[in-house]
Amino acid sequence: MFWESEASKVENSLHLLLKEDDLKLPQVLNDPFLLQELRSNNQQLIDFLTREDILLEIVNTALRPVIDTNLPPKDQYRHAHMCSDILTVRNYADPFRVVVERDECKKALRDFFEVNEEMNPVVAGFYTKILNQFVSKYFKQMQEILEDSCFIEKCLLNIRFGAISELLQTFIRLPQTYEESDTLKQWLISQSFVKRLLSLLEPDQPELVLENVAETYSEILRDLREKLYSSDEKTDPLHDEMQSDEAIQQIITAMLKTDENGDCYPSLFCAAADCMIVLIESNFVLNTPSHQLDASKQGGGEIMNTWHGGRPSDQSEQNDQDNEDSESARAEVWRPDKERRAETAVVKYADQIVSIAIKDLRTKHPSVWNHALKLIAHLLDTNHLPTHCALLDAFRKAHFQELLEMVWELPSSSIFHRQLHQIISFAMYSVFPDSDKVESPLIPYFFKEISLPSRLHYGVNPHFIFSPLCLSAMRSFHIHLALQLRTAITRALNGQVIEKFLKEYDKWPEVEQVMIKFAEVNKSDIEGDSSILSSARSNGSNFDGMQSGNPVDSDLSDRNRFVSSFRMSPLDDAALSVLSGALHSVAPNTFDSFDSIPFDQQISIHMKRADYSPKLPSTDINKDDTTEAEFDDLSRLRLDRTSLEDWPLSPASSATAAVNSRLSPKPSTN
Repeated sequence: MFWESEASKVENSLHLLLKEDDLKLPQVLNDPFLLQELRSNNQQLIDFLTREDILLEIVNTALRPVIDTNLPPKDQYRHAHMCSDILTVRNYADPFRVVVERDECKKALRDFFEVNEEMNPVVAGFYTKILNQFVSKYFKQMQEILEDSCFIEKCLLNIRFGAISELLQTFIRLPQTYEESDTLKQWLISQSFVKRLLSLLEPDQPELVLENVAETYSEILRDLREKLYSSDEKTDPLHDEMQSDEAIQQIITAMLKTDENGDCYPSLFCAAADCMIVLIESNFVLNTPSHQLDASKQGGGEIMNTWHGGRPSDQSEQNDQDNEDSESARAEVWRPDKERRAETAVVKYADQIVSIAIKDLRTKHPSVWNHALKLIAHLLDTNHLPTHCALLDAFRKAHFQELLEMVWELPSSSIFHRQLHQIISFAMYSVFPDSDKVESPLIPYFFKEISLPSRLHYGVNPHFIFSPLCLSAMRSFHIHLALQLRTAITRALNGQVIEKFLKEYDKWPEVEQVMIKFAEVNKSDIEGDSSILSSARSNGSNFDGMQSGNPVDSDLSDRNRFVSSFRMSPLDDAALSVLSGALHSVAPNTFDSFDSIPFDQQISIHMKRADYSPKLPSTDINKDDTTEAEFDDLSRLRLDRTSLEDWPLSPASSATAAVNSRLSPKPSTN
């Protein structure tokens, strides 16, 4: 057996080292058996490492490494890394408690920031690793050390390092008892931690600092609220400090700061917006639109009557016992921000936030619109009527309809499209249990004031000249938004109101026909009608018209349809105006890129000189011995000419003839 081999009789190299009289720390650090022997509680090794001079050298090597630049990069921090592992190793004997008891070692921990003026991320990581271990195990001793070292101030000055940011995020989780945790929170409050942290939200700070400030604030707030949700004790002084009116106003002020040109600071706006989003998002509310939409996607969509996000308030439980049939009693839950101070404060500036998004989207390099629209979406996801009323005024003041118009300017911005979908859907699904009003005031605004149905009718059959991909994206945006409205009729509590507005628009049945066709072409492999098909049919929609027309795949197979999309190229600016004039003056009715099926692609001007009848290789794809060359030939399949003759801008179309005549050089009069 292996333990009877000669190799097993050879003594451990570390055992040999420990027998030497003049043993140095670097020799031990280079031995491969070091951590193994330390974990197995080798007393001889522990005695050596806990010698006063050696232990001080271990602490200084971990926190103040002397780097030899002549060594390979992987070896420059090897000894520092090994020393940090030694100090944090798991050992039941707890041999390194002496670090927090010896004055020289405590001084090394206390003076870490002052000595490391040129600290780097690697050393910051070692410090975080050691401090996490020591604070969790020796809280009282470490509290004295940290209070004497201006720990909070020094951490905030070095928050550009991700390790220091992570240390602050995990700091409140390190105490092991409630008393220690309360002591730590009181100390952070006495150090004005929250105010100092948010004071770093300034335009002159580097982007990395702003990101780490936002992440630190957000993670601490989430952690505190998670504990409050699951705890019987619903008070937390540090949490109250983080959601105080002063802290909220600090964040909003930073978010809306502008330069001399009136433009916001992108990094600062995004960091502050992230803080506001967490304040609103983690303040749990029952039956929010996002919850209803998630349930709808999973096939449910029922309104929830019971608390599922944490421990309810005692008053709510008592109400349930007194009146089990009362839905309002069951819906009353504890919230960390019961007065909704965060959303109430930020919604006052909603018009500025929407204006910032619109202005940013029109710049060459937009950077803040996503955070701005995300914040608006979270404000809509709160089921709070005063917030919706304030947003209605803000949308009117900021001309929210410009965002819908900008969809045509940014046809391929799918994230922007999704944000608009979310904002409109949240308004449709909002309910107000604290008010007699059922629907959001934004619903009539969308349907009446900005004419959402007519925009959808125009968008599902676009008559613009775009690249094929952009045309598909544009039509997809409007069809999916129409589908969401259609789904809201049956899923949302405001369904009857939504249906009433849609029926008032006389061309909505045409939109329904496009949705039916879209659902038919894009239905899943599972047999049976999709929900939109069955819903439209049950409402008496005219489905026979589609069936009496050309079959969906009569001209183009799925393969050719996909291949065609890669063959087309976008129009250049020079040809765009000429082509637009030709099509609208000569053959306006032929320029419907979606005459046949959803997402048929228009042919660009660059294709009119292309060869439309390539020879297709005769390859049997069912053969077992198909060669790689045959497979490559098959992969290069192109559209058949007969498939294109009825398309706009095909060589045989009148529109193409008009364009050719407009683009062809005219004879010189000279």
